[in-house]
Parts: sequence; structure tokens; C-alpha cells
Amino acid sequence: MKFKAMETLFSKADTTESKYEAVLEQKQEELLKLQAKLQDQNSMLRDMHKETLLGTISSETYEAEKKKVESLQEKVQEVQKELHMIEVYQTEDIKAVIEELDAEKSKAFVKHQDEFKKLQMELLESKQSYLKKMVEAKAKYDELVAPERKLDALKIKMGIKKNSYIGNAFESLNMVSVGAGYEPLRIDQKEVQDALWYGKIPERLNKVITEEKEKRSLEN
Repeated sequence: MKFKAMETLFSKADTTESKYEAVLEQKQEELLKLQAKLQDQNSMLRDMHKETLLGTISSETYEAEKKKVESLQEKVQEVQKELHMIEVYQTEDIKAVIEELDAEKSKAFVKHQDEFKKLQMELLESKQSYLKKMVEAKAKYDELVAPERKLDALKIKMGIKKNSYIGNAFESLNMVSVGAGYEPLRIDQKEVQDALWYGKIPERLNKVITEEKEKRSLEN
């Protein structure tokens, strides 16, 4: 089921985030360059201060350079503030989209609940179909073994045989002999969890059915 309004808003959120991230990356690169330059300028200014005290250069020259460093320091602070405000604006804009998404989610809530209920009923119907197939299998099994059961009953009556060892449908069909082992008809909770949680079907089950189909196709 498609929820176009929400998909449009998710796209808007992604676009907004990407736009801000691109600007943030540029500003961060600019800041790193300015900070590296400021570090070099501060180091040079310290050396000039020492030379000023030693009388090697004039105080006017030092003060002129100091103003350049202070201007650079202000530029670094300005870019830092811009970075901060970009992050603030990014958060505000994305939060605004989230509010729109929440509003759409509320509108879609009833539809969601209806869809969930449909899914649950489809699964219950699948369970019902599975059990109906068991009932059909039981009837067919009883039909197949009926002559043998009658024969055993006659032998027991005549004293030729003491007991009949023909199992019921559950005993005979519940575990399917495949290869060197058995595959149970029972679906356990772990298999349900894997299917609903991870979208996985037991590999062994897939393999067994595939091999059996291939075997039958060769026989035919």
C-alpha cells in the first residue's frame, strides 16, 4: 500500500537535509582553512612580539600585524557562528517536515489499522487452509489404508494376528521422510518469527521441496 503524501514528505526531508549538509561541508572546510591560517598567524605574531621587545622591529609593524590576526580571529568566529546557525536552521526545517509527517500519519492511522487487520485475516485464512488440507489428507489417508485395516481386523478376528500396527494419519504423516532425515509438518514459533521478522523461509524446507520436485519431473 502506497502512502504518497508521506513519501513526498520523506523526499522533502531528504532534500532538505542534503541541501544543508552540502553547505555545512563547505563551511567546515572553510573553517578548517581559516583555523590553520590563524594558527600560523598567531605563531608568527608571537615571534614578532618577541622581536618588538628586542627592538628588532617597530611596535607599529607589530600592531599592524596584530590587527590582521584579530581580523582573522573575528572571521573564524563568524564562520563558527554561521555553522551553528546552519545547524539550527537545518533542525528547524526538518522538524517542520516531521510535524507534517506526524499529521499525515494521524490521517493514515485508520487506513493502517485496516491494512494490518487485512494482513492478519489473510494469515489466519492461510492457517485455516493449511488445517483444511490436513483434514483432506486425513480422509485420503484413511481411504488408502482402509483395505489394509480391514485385512488386519479379519486376521485378528481369526487369530492369525494379534495386533494391527497401521498408524493413524497423524502418526504416519506428521513427520515426512526426506533424504537422511525428517521434515515435520508442524510450523513452530521460531519459523513464524523468522518469516515475519526477517522474511526468511527455512533453507532446508526450500531445498527439500526443490529436490523432490526435480526428482518427480525426472520420473515423469
